[in-house]
Amino acid sequence: MIDIEVTPNRPDWLGVAGIARDLAAAGVGKQTTKPVLAVPGRYPSPQKVATEAPQACPMFAGRFIRGVKNGPSPGWLQQRLRAIGQKPIGALVDITNLITHDRARPLHVYDAAKLSGVVRARMGMEGESFKALNGNVYNMTPAMCVIADDERVLGLGGVIGGEYSGVSESTTDILVEAAR
Repeated sequence: MIDIEVTPNRPDWLGVAGIARDLAAAGVGKQTTKPVLAVPGRYPSPQKVATEAPQACPMFAGRFIRGVKNGPSPGWLQQRLRAIGQKPIGALVDITNLITHDRARPLHVYDAAKLSGVVRARMGMEGESFKALNGNVYNMTPAMCVIADDERVLGLGGVIGGEYSGVSESTTDILVEAAR
């Protein structure tokens, strides 16, 4: 077990890849990095995304994917998540959780059929709330970066998604969101 104190100037330490790079640089093991290959889009995205709060979320991107099948994750993915204290949920959520923890790059997956209008990162408003994936209801404030569509708050940016737009075994089309 390695105990690391993350300082504000080292957000890369929030992911396994950043820690592995530093350990390799210190002579503890060897880091191998496989190239990430671009996957070209095959159709214009029917789901628009935007950021209305560049001070809180300077980059907000999404990729619409059709025809997915959700279900249990493969054993290797479940094992990796359990090794870092995460409970496997299902293939779509599990792969985003793996990337979030491995690369310190929060991802979120939405059931595209439940989205209305533009999905955007913006600041919260007094009186708004949403039920999160953990079952808790959170009240928004103007100091919070939220992800919302034209009808409701979908989640708290970079923290937790909402129950309403969560994926299930009947999900067939998704929006994968990445922000910074």
